[in-house]
Amino acid sequence: KKEKKERRRKTNNNNNNKPFTMPILYALVARGDAVLAEHAVATGNFVTVSRVILSKIPADETRKMSYAYDDYVFHYMVEQQITYLCMTEREFPARIVFGFLNDVAGRLNAMYTPEQLQTSLAFSLNTSFSRTLERQMDHFSNDPSVDSIELAKSKIDQTKSQMTENLDLLLERGPKIDLLVDRTNTLDQQAYVYKQESKKLKCAMLVRSVRCWIIVGVIAIFAIWLTISLVCGFDFSC
Repeated sequence: KKEKKERRRKTNNNNNNKPFTMPILYALVARGDAVLAEHAVATGNFVTVSRVILSKIPADETRKMSYAYDDYVFHYMVEQQITYLCMTEREFPARIVFGFLNDVAGRLNAMYTPEQLQTSLAFSLNTSFSRTLERQMDHFSNDPSVDSIELAKSKIDQTKSQMTENLDLLLERGPKIDLLVDRTNTLDQQAYVYKQESKKLKCAMLVRSVRCWIIVGVIAIFAIWLTISLVCGFDFSC
């Protein structure tokens, strides 16, 4: 296990010759285990880990939680059955992280109605809201003024606290997952992922459209038959 961690650290050090200043590496918005929008500035299997976490989060209660895993932490909060989750470096202050998640929640609810959030298909908000995630991830990661603002908020609101646990406890019944994070070649790989998700969304929308047209066609045929039957009689003797 120690050898794997050491190899991973060496790999990351080799990939990070250039300065990198984005402690918030990944963020998503989900309803249950259906991801509505997401954005990442790195690649790796943390997306898979996030899906495992989503599958274990009770969506019917408001809560905040953090799961530490290797050199990273997954933070999430649930409000009105919508889950806001992000992955950061372990040293990144939790107060800024939850400030970011609260900010994302406010922007999401300003852009979409509760009905839209409860009925949207998976990734149907990705095109529009992933840009908001990207912008706010950069802002909360790199703007020095954010920390002082969130520090003041945390002193005012000390009654709302979040728990931090080891993610291994959440995954104790499943196989061990080695968390891999690669910050190189992210744009091409993100484009590929988004392209695949877009195809899935288009297919789902096409199926829904076909169903609607079939229903409309059946209703139209029935209406024509009923009209003719009323005029000519049901034995069509006109």
